[in-house]
Amino acid sequence: MSSQPAVDPTAAVWSRPTQWVSLLMLFDSLAVVCAVNIAIGFSTWWAVIGLVVFVVVVNAYLVLLIREDAFLPRSHFFWLLVLSIIWMGLVMLEPSAAYLLFPLCILLVWTISTVAGILFASLLALVAVWVFASEVGATPAGVIGPILGAMVACAGAWLYLRIQVESAEREAVLQELRNTQAQLALAERATGQMTERARIAQDLHDTTAQGLISIQMLLRSVEVADVGHPQHGTIVMARETAANELAEVRRVINDLTPTSLAHGGLASALDQIATEVTNRTSIRVTATSKIGDPDAVTSLAAQIALLRIAQGAVANVERHSRASVSTIVYTVDEGYASVHVSDNGRGTVTQQDLPGFGLATMYERMHDFGGTLTVTSKPGEGTTVFAKVPLSS
Repeated sequence: MSSQPAVDPTAAVWSRPTQWVSLLMLFDSLAVVCAVNIAIGFSTWWAVIGLVVFVVVVNAYLVLLIREDAFLPRSHFFWLLVLSIIWMGLVMLEPSAAYLLFPLCILLVWTISTVAGILFASLLALVAVWVFASEVGATPAGVIGPILGAMVACAGAWLYLRIQVESAEREAVLQELRNTQAQLALAERATGQMTERARIAQDLHDTTAQGLISIQMLLRSVEVADVGHPQHGTIVMARETAANELAEVRRVINDLTPTSLAHGGLASALDQIATEVTNRTSIRVTATSKIGDPDAVTSLAAQIALLRIAQGAVANVERHSRASVSTIVYTVDEGYASVHVSDNGRGTVTQQDLPGFGLATMYERMHDFGGTLTVTSKPGEGTTVFAKVPLSS
């Protein structure tokens, strides 16, 4: 499994329009409170105009965010700069507009980086303190109120960001887990189908095919021993029928066996892999076979397992190793069959830190056959994959 994906904090918020709707409602509610204070205090028409302009700009900006319209980074700064300038002019005309600082701080933290947003909000809080000090003097409420409100708004916005980021990261990890589980399920199904096909092919070869061969030999011996027997024609017909059925059984066995193994066995299949990769890429791949015991028989299922191991190992060489040379060695000796794949690539895979799904599948495949898989790798010295199964598996 790959490392946990990083989540952009602002993207985590932008992808949820309900946050912007809530913030819009908060802005508009506090704007109504400010309008009431303007009406009660008989403030100037400039305060009314400033409030209307502020509400229009902030509503337009938040509506665009709710619609998830794409913004360039400088677009956010432009909107926020305009809003801040309008707000500073408004709060100078009507001190009660300082209430709008609270949602404005949240908007700053959510739309630009956390540090820049907090610094921007701190500057606006100092403006509010200066306005209050100019109007009514430097009272504790006039100093602490705007600063505390800005701190609470920034802290709440940052905490909400962290919650959304953690939620997005958790969802990303869960999705990755679901994808991995789906891959495992498909791989297990494919492995199960392949194993069952190999078992059926092996059983047909060991029982039905061998039985038909024996029948042919017995009928042939009778056919040759007594040419004048009254049922000689029937015996010949029975032998030919057995031969036809044997050919049909062999066809079924070939259909159940991977095409590359059907003609020439595992050694030929490995030669084919080496030739294909050499012709397709700049990697020179060679395949050799060392059959120490000519009478040893590797089961079809074990050959399929070793073939898949070799295919996976060569695929890793092709995709990740940056190698120029790779070798495949197939060995049958001392009761075991093995495949050894090595390369001269960058060598970044270790047995304790196995990346990717392919190597895990290789380990499981060897475990099912009572075999072993060894992966060794050193940076700059290439990687080797060694798979070994007992011939009795």
